[in-house]
Amino acid sequence: MVATEAVEREADGYHEAGHVTMTLCLGGTINAEGVEIDERQYCRVHFVYPRGDSVKREFFQVLPDMAGWRAEHLHHGLGTPRSDRKSAELEYIIWAVRDEASRHPDDEIEDGDDFNVIREMLLHNPDATDEELCVRYERYSEVCYALLRDSTIQTANAAVARALLKAGRLNFADVLGAIGGSADTLKEAAQRVMDQVGDPRD
Repeated sequence: MVATEAVEREADGYHEAGHVTMTLCLGGTINAEGVEIDERQYCRVHFVYPRGDSVKREFFQVLPDMAGWRAEHLHHGLGTPRSDRKSAELEYIIWAVRDEASRHPDDEIEDGDDFNVIREMLLHNPDATDEELCVRYERYSEVCYALLRDSTIQTANAAVARALLKAGRLNFADVLGAIGGSADTLKEAAQRVMDQVGDPRD
């Protein structure tokens, strides 16, 4: 494995660990397929909330989706933080997601965490203007970074990343084993941070 491949794999490990750790912070679980980084970069999460509750759905989808890149960025410091509501990249993502409504159902759509974030925000508020989406995105990003910078959460994320880099794939029991057997301290840390920085839904 050349150095570049090793660096990319490490970045993938911290990225997928970010999805996992944020999910645990919010009381969710990982599905039966687990989380992996070798054959594919994959992590699917599961939360329980009332059917039709778009506020909780947005919250439980957006923060874990955002956490992948942000955990990776905090680890290696490369690229942009993706926290600027005035970025050209975010403007393009919003345009592309809005454009999906006019496409044929068989047409391919853009893939990626930030595309999923904007889709979720529009599911919650279909009438949101571009500016409103940008402001909401920035606010969620602020809270996501605050959570990931907490020492307890950062330590857990690094532990999951190390386990993932060693094994290539983890199931939910493996994830809990990597952080000491329980997600309770992560939930407590997340609540402490949210008490300080506020809820992005407010």
